[in-house]
Amino acid sequence: MNTFFTKKASVIMVGNPGAGKSAILNALGGDFPSGFSDLHGMTTRVSHNDVKIEDRSFRLVDTPGISDPGEGGQGDERTNIRLKMLQEAMNDGLVCAIFFVISPRNGRIEPGTLALMQLVLNSMKKGPKVGLIINQVMPGHLDQVQSESYIAAVRKVLEENKADLTFLDKQPHLVLADHEDGFSEQDRHDIKHYILGFKPKEVQIHDMLAKSLRIILMLLMAILQQAMH
Repeated sequence: MNTFFTKKASVIMVGNPGAGKSAILNALGGDFPSGFSDLHGMTTRVSHNDVKIEDRSFRLVDTPGISDPGEGGQGDERTNIRLKMLQEAMNDGLVCAIFFVISPRNGRIEPGTLALMQLVLNSMKKGPKVGLIINQVMPGHLDQVQSESYIAAVRKVLEENKADLTFLDKQPHLVLADHEDGFSEQDRHDIKHYILGFKPKEVQIHDMLAKSLRIILMLLMAILQQAMH
């Protein structure tokens, strides 16, 4: 029996604000507010919807992006709150399917994205199985983000932080073109196929704040630098 479709299985997208996590969940049948800008996301709290795809039931969990440079002096406090939200969401079910969502800027991986991946993985008691979605890719950057060197840089961070890459070895990352006007039917099909191919594992989370204060500072600095360019 595929444990992914038990009642307590959850699908969680992890990424920075504005990466398009809510829109991807909506393509799976969720009903979450979504919107896009260069850096800011619309999700500010954890919410979930129980849905069925192909007669199989699972839970979609929408979580806010971790840090937003538009939050001014309260950014570090809100980052801590959102880390706790993510931690609680991951600890809520017996099994969890974790997908990192990357939204490249000018085809490049932002330092804040890699810092976030490191933070989450370092907070795990055991390396989780993960998927990878590269979202909102401009047409001129499609070849770049699918290149071996681009993916190797992401996989290096995952490997160094003991992520389980068995899913990515069999089912390569999913690339989605910019979808300001909404996902196409083909995009929706590809998203469902990618998610349904994932067999999740049980995850256990350390206290993200106590475990990773140094990486939190790296994350905040990287996103601040991103906002200044």
